[in-house]
Amino acid sequence: RSESSLDENPVQERTESVHKEKAEANEGGAIAPLEFNSLLLSLSEHHLFEVLLALDIPSLAKLSRVSTYTRKATATLLPSVLSAHGFSLNMPLRLVHRSKSAIFHETWDEGLGKQWQRGPSSSPHNRPSYALLEVQSDATHDPGTGGDTQSRLPSSRLPDVEIEPGSRVMMCHEGQPRIFYVMKVSTGCIRGRTSYVIHPTDAVFAPDGSTEETLRVSTDLTKPIVWHREFDAPSTNYLRLNGGWPMNYTGVHHVFPSAVKPSRISFRLRVNALCRARSYFNFFLSSQKQALSDQPYFFCGFHGRPPTPHDLFSCLVDTSSHTRQPHRRAAHGARTSAMLWLPSGTNSELDAPLRIGEWHTFVFELSWSKMEMAAFVDGVAAPESSRLRFGPHAGLEAQPAASSVCAEIRGGFRHLYLFTWLEEGAEEADDAPEVDVGEIWFEH
Repeated sequence: RSESSLDENPVQERTESVHKEKAEANEGGAIAPLEFNSLLLSLSEHHLFEVLLALDIPSLAKLSRVSTYTRKATATLLPSVLSAHGFSLNMPLRLVHRSKSAIFHETWDEGLGKQWQRGPSSSPHNRPSYALLEVQSDATHDPGTGGDTQSRLPSSRLPDVEIEPGSRVMMCHEGQPRIFYVMKVSTGCIRGRTSYVIHPTDAVFAPDGSTEETLRVSTDLTKPIVWHREFDAPSTNYLRLNGGWPMNYTGVHHVFPSAVKPSRISFRLRVNALCRARSYFNFFLSSQKQALSDQPYFFCGFHGRPPTPHDLFSCLVDTSSHTRQPHRRAAHGARTSAMLWLPSGTNSELDAPLRIGEWHTFVFELSWSKMEMAAFVDGVAAPESSRLRFGPHAGLEAQPAASSVCAEIRGGFRHLYLFTWLEEGAEEADDAPEVDVGEIWFEH
């Protein structure tokens, strides 16, 4: 430590307050109170900033609870620390930690940046595939989506929220604290208490051949809530895709540095306009090493026949109005739907009404050991989607020549494609589908 740092923050002036703060720190759950001669108290603002830069996010949060001095100093320097790490100045530490721990997190804050490139498929010769393909921003969000960037909650406060499907809660089960998904909230009450249907987060997928255990709880779960959609305000930026092309793998394309096996995938989506022709927006994942391109169709597969391509994993959102009446933009309140096509040949209607012009959140919980997944839309489990198999098709697994293909599928995802497919001839029509893709998460 330098002489100047001692002069700027003399330890002697803090000796009396530190003893008082030790008791306060213990009550607040601090890791350890500082002694009066702690080196940390003697650091200048410049040196403390260097220390904060080197700390991980949990340590930053703990440091802010050690003493009044570290709390104030951390609060003062935190915006600069977050900026140095490439995060928004007022992003809650909880969200920063989640982002740094994620396999992949896209907020579109830097536009398409270096993480994205145009889709591998060839563009038409006489016109662009999309009338608009760029990152835009909303000043505000619809109620219930978490608010805009400027109104994000400080990390020390949680909003007053009610338990809803998709929330995580902590409960004591068989003498041990465990975290559970809230799968369903009953409409009725038992003795004045709301009834919840929950699943352990470490046992969402039941063993093969067994009955999935569901715990019914009638209690007040508002205190031990550990995650709620309003805790993490979403980014106000999004990728807008206006238009499309009679070819798959257009739009934008992300290549993962290596194969990834996320336990949780989530993304936000808003459909602004439908078109008269058949069209689908695709959130498409591929396990192949080489990028896919120039395929006008892919086959969804079924029990007796594998899909094409064999690693087909796509969430398709219907962007057709199913009417021949001309219109540019669907009326607010109109609805569309989505479905999942998986490598196993499983095709599942998510059966969630997606309102036009409103944000919706898709979440996929994946078990790579069982190659099964559960799908949620806006926190609600999609019907018949609690145990969807996303492993290789049974027909492929029976073929020794397809062993490498099966291994690729089990090995994880290598590519993410975002694009809108139009039926042939629709690209010349006077209407076009418009889809906004918001925040994307791939998490362990």
